[in-house]
Amino acid sequence: WVNESTFDPQYLKVDCPGMPSFKMFREHPANIASGLLNVPAFGGRTWMTEFAFFAGIPPLIFGRGGTCAPYTLAPRLREAIGTHLRSIGYRTVALNPLSGSFMDTASTYEHYGMDEFHDPKDLGYPDPGSWHIPDDFFEEQTIRFLKAHDGPMPLFMVVLTMGNHGPHGQKHNEKTTYCLPGKLRQKTVWQLNDYLERLKKTDSAIETLTCYIMTRGRPTIFLYFGDHLPAFTDSIPKAFFDADKGVDKMKTTFHIRTNYPVKHPVVPHILDVSFLSGLLLDVAQLNDSPFFRFNAFMRKRMKGKMPLLADSDSYVNSYFAQITNQIKK
Repeated sequence: WVNESTFDPQYLKVDCPGMPSFKMFREHPANIASGLLNVPAFGGRTWMTEFAFFAGIPPLIFGRGGTCAPYTLAPRLREAIGTHLRSIGYRTVALNPLSGSFMDTASTYEHYGMDEFHDPKDLGYPDPGSWHIPDDFFEEQTIRFLKAHDGPMPLFMVVLTMGNHGPHGQKHNEKTTYCLPGKLRQKTVWQLNDYLERLKKTDSAIETLTCYIMTRGRPTIFLYFGDHLPAFTDSIPKAFFDADKGVDKMKTTFHIRTNYPVKHPVVPHILDVSFLSGLLLDVAQLNDSPFFRFNAFMRKRMKGKMPLLADSDSYVNSYFAQITNQIKK
């Protein structure tokens, strides 16, 4: 479950006496791993975070060409987490808030190994062209697909949400006063209050989905994470982010929950999103891909930090060679 423009606002050192409590960022009995997530995008370009997750490869390794990964890298990709799971018998399904024709999203997801792509029109949303489809719509659709999936075939489903997509604060509500101006501009406070109001709906959707999964008869792993911070946070000074906890504008969060007992993996406080797919395969005990096994090894060796340049470390150089081999010539 990829949360559009989502981060934990309690990492901001701002004057918000009415800050809502968000369960999605807190401890939960079903949590088996969580932490800060380093992402390659800010304020937009979700496709960069998607590529990093699906491929296990940081797009910025390829310089400026990596910023357009759906066009430059995805068509050349030898393997992704979707193609790997499909090769071992999984049904692969994507629910997406964008039309399949937007930036060739549907064909890009095919390169990632997703056999089924369902956009808002397919899913019956009354305004399929909207950029602000509520997260509870995708929560309902996710549960619908999970309930309808039967038989022995396992399921890998990827859901992208749009409820928190900008712009924020265009329609200021005088009654929404979670945060006060303080040292922030009034416009930024309006945007932050609008964001918090929307995030409450995201929080509700995730908790509803968690409750369903916890009572589901089939073993289920639920991973949710943010793609990047919303664009308006660019106007929030750097000092307002909790740097003591490792938080900056390139950090969102991830959480993994399960409805069955699994061994809790050791994960660093900050994890690069390119390591997230390898971690998911480890949790599912399905990491028999040579590349994703190396990905998992590097996650532990680099303590969650993805190298972007070759150096004197022979393992880093070998990993770069593996990444190059993952992209067809």
